[in-house]
Amino acid sequence: MPTMRIAPLLFVAALALPCAAQSAPPSYKTAKQELERVFREEPEALDKLDAALKAVMEVSEDTPKAEIEDLKKLIARRRRDVEAILDSLQQLRTAQADFQQDKDAGKASARWSKALAEVRSVTWVGKRQEEWFELTLHLLKDLVQESGELKAAATPDWAKIGMSLRLATSVSAALPPEQFHPADAQALSRDAEEAIGKMYFETKWPEALPWRDMLDEKTPWKSDDGIKVEKQDGARTLANLSEAPGLVWLNEQVEWQDYTIRMEATVHTDAAFQLLQRITASTTPAATHDAVAVLSQGGFKVGERVTFEFTIYGSKCRASVGGKVARPFRCAPSGARAGGFCFRLPHGAKITIHKLEVRVLLEKQ
Repeated sequence: MPTMRIAPLLFVAALALPCAAQSAPPSYKTAKQELERVFREEPEALDKLDAALKAVMEVSEDTPKAEIEDLKKLIARRRRDVEAILDSLQQLRTAQADFQQDKDAGKASARWSKALAEVRSVTWVGKRQEEWFELTLHLLKDLVQESGELKAAATPDWAKIGMSLRLATSVSAALPPEQFHPADAQALSRDAEEAIGKMYFETKWPEALPWRDMLDEKTPWKSDDGIKVEKQDGARTLANLSEAPGLVWLNEQVEWQDYTIRMEATVHTDAAFQLLQRITASTTPAATHDAVAVLSQGGFKVGERVTFEFTIYGSKCRASVGGKVARPFRCAPSGARAGGFCFRLPHGAKITIHKLEVRVLLEKQ
């Protein structure tokens, strides 16, 4: 799961408040010292900060405008940080209260996403970061406890278990190692992956999610120069005319973390294709699924229209070819845990894609 980076707590004494010029009048020095005091000792007293800044501006006729502008920017940033932190804390409290009341991990997940987004780049004040970690840890414990109780039921509800543990892994990633030990985080990740797999493949939960047509004219695709693309009757034929392998990729910035690709295709040569998962502008991971190997092992035949389905989740992929489902396997290592996908065509490969759809199961938070 993605790891959250929270801006470290900075000593307010180290903030670069502009120094008063030696020739500044005493009244300006006094006003500025009061502003510095409030900024340092009462970091959340926004009204006092505004009043202190106003007092500085009223006696700053001989002070360079750049210095005053720096002070105004500093106070404005403090206001944004404090408001974001307080809102994030409220989102966390509400998420925990809602989950304790109705055990709805979906609702809690929406609250958690907002809480997380608010503090991605803040400078923490006072002891608010410790308070944020404490609330986050409480939410994590509630999620893990609920999933354990659901597992112990005579008929486990894997949709609810999967939702709870999926959210728990995101929450745990926001905690420092001293709050949640890495060994515990790894154990949680393994439990979550198993539960999420059951949620995706053994319940009706995914059926409520829409399929997106990836062959419509609105979906942007790009390909290497050596790839020839032909469109006919809604299908696309891809042929690699170069000597080297070529890529055909989704030219769109997406944050898909878990998703299912469903494709009907005809492979015209033994070269077939490879699927690469979670592609971003800066990563090109190894192949997730090698249809070349499947073809060579008799999984399907050249010239045959075949249905392929790939589900990427956690660190695993489950593939089916022609209705034959293989055991989930570990995806090739990748620096990205969210992104789109692409096809790698070896030299001489030619495939016609008749249908291509994606169902997004989880987007990066």
